[in-house]
Amino acid sequence: MLKQKEIIVTIEKLFAICDELKGEINQNKTTVDSLMTSVLKEAFEK
Repeated sequence: MLKQKEIIVTIEKLFAICDELKGEINQNKTTVDSLMTSVLKEAFEK
């Protein structure tokens, strides 16, 4: 029974890490979209 609880704690920690990574990925996607918009705007305004 103790081993099962240890496994559950480990899985919960891993899920928390996954949630953090999802947030970082979403933020990076937003940054990429913003940069791409800026680059295209700069390229076509010349």
